[in-house]
Amino acid sequence: MKTLVMRRVAVLGLLLGAAVLTVVLLANVPIARGSEPPDDRELPNVRSLGTTDAMTVHLPLVMQNYPLRREVRALWVTRYDWISFGITPTVADVQRVVSDAVRANFNTIFFQVRGAGDAYYTPGPEPWASRLTGTMGPSLGRDPGWDPLATMISLAHASGISVHAYLNVYPAWQAPPAPLNSPTSTYGLLTPTLDITPPQWLNQLTYGPTNHGIYHLGYTWRVYDSITHYMPIAYNQYVWASPAVTAVQDSIVSVTAYLLSHYALDGIHLDNVRYPGPQYSYDPFTMAAFSRALEISPTLTFTDWRGDFQRGQVTQLVARIYTQTTNVSTLLSAAVWPAYTDGRDKYFQDSKAWMLSGTIDAIAPMLYSSALITDVDAWTTAAQDFQASANGRWMLPGIGVRPTSATCVSFDQIASRIEAARAMGAAGQVLFSYEGLKECVDETGATFLDLLRSGPYAMPAPLPGVTWKP
Repeated sequence: MKTLVMRRVAVLGLLLGAAVLTVVLLANVPIARGSEPPDDRELPNVRSLGTTDAMTVHLPLVMQNYPLRREVRALWVTRYDWISFGITPTVADVQRVVSDAVRANFNTIFFQVRGAGDAYYTPGPEPWASRLTGTMGPSLGRDPGWDPLATMISLAHASGISVHAYLNVYPAWQAPPAPLNSPTSTYGLLTPTLDITPPQWLNQLTYGPTNHGIYHLGYTWRVYDSITHYMPIAYNQYVWASPAVTAVQDSIVSVTAYLLSHYALDGIHLDNVRYPGPQYSYDPFTMAAFSRALEISPTLTFTDWRGDFQRGQVTQLVARIYTQTTNVSTLLSAAVWPAYTDGRDKYFQDSKAWMLSGTIDAIAPMLYSSALITDVDAWTTAAQDFQASANGRWMLPGIGVRPTSATCVSFDQIASRIEAARAMGAAGQVLFSYEGLKECVDETGATFLDLLRSGPYAMPAPLPGVTWKP
C-alpha cells in the first residue's frame, strides 16, 4: 500500500510539472498572425481585460492569479540603428532587429521608412534611400535588391509583433556631412541629384516637370525666418518644408496612402511633425494667408494670428492622414515634443488637442531630454501631464537609453520609468532606441535587451484594446 501511494504521488507530481512547463513554453512561443494587432476587436465574445486583470488558471498554486498585463511595448528603430555608413545592409540586419525585439518581449516596432524624402521600402512617390547601398548621397535611388519594410513586416508579424511605418514628416532633404578632403574626397553632393526616378522630394517641390520635379515652387515651399530668408541647404542638416504649403501636405498624404495600400502595416508613426523652431515660418504661403486674414480683421497683428494659424497647418495634416489614409485596422501615432507648452508655442505642435479631438490614435512624448533622462520624478510629472489628456487613447511615454551617444543610463532608470508608466495608467511605453538597448550593458555584461527580458518584460504582453474604433 505504501508503494502504491508513493507511485500515485510521483505521477501527480509529474502531471503538475508538465502543466507548469506547458504554460511557460506557451508564454514564450511567438504567435503567428496576420497584419492586424491582436486586440479586442478580434475577440468579440471575450470580456475586455483591464490593464491588470487577473487570469485564474486551474494549475498548481504557484501559477494561479498571474496578472495578465495588456500594454504597448514599442521600440523605436531608426535608420541609424541598423545601417552604418560605408556598409551595405542586408536582410540579416533586419532579422537581427526582429530577433532581439522578440527576445526582449516587445510587441510593437516603429520602423523608420522615410528619413528625408527617401524610401526604405520599394519606392512609389520617392526614391530608394542612399544608405541602403552604403553611401550618404551618391547612390540615392539605387535599388538595393531587397525591401527592408517588407522584410520587417514578414518577420515581425510571424512573431506576433506589430509594425508601424515611422516617417520623418517635414524634412525634405538631408545633405551629407561636409566633404572629407574636398574636392578629392566627398560624402556626397550638397543637393540631391536630378537624374533619378522618382525624383527626390526637394527636387519634386522645387522644379517643374522638365527639370525632374512636379510642383515648380522654387524656394517658396521651404520655411522662412523672420527676415524672410528661406532655410538654406547646409551640410548634415535637414531642409524643412513649410506646413502651410498645400503641395507639401498633398505629398505627405500620398506617401502615407502608398505605404498603407502596398504593405500590411499596423499603423503609421509620424516624427518631425511640427515646425523646426520658433523663428519659422514667414514663407510666402504663410504671409499670403495673413494678408487674407487682414482683409477680414484689419487690426489683426501677425504675432497674435501666427500661433493659431501654424498650429492649424500641422493639425490639418495629421487630420488628413487620419481620415484619408488610416482605417479601423491601422493606427496613427506621433512622436511629440516632450514639454507640451513648448511644443505648442514654439514648434506649433498641439499634441494634446489631437488626442482630445480624436485626430490621432496615440502619441509618444519624447521624454528623454537631458533634463528628464536621469530624473525619474521629472519624467513622471511630464508623462502624467500628457496622460491627463489621453481621452481614452494611447499615451506612450518615451524612455531614453543614452544621455549621449557614448554613454548609457543605468538600467534601473529604464525599469523605474516602465513601472511609473504602468502606475499612472498609460497604455504602454516606447523605448529609444534599438541600438542603445543592444549595446548598453550592466556590470555583469548583460545587455539591456536581456535585462528587459529578465525584468519588467519577463512575460509577453498582448496589446490593449482599441476601444474608440468600430
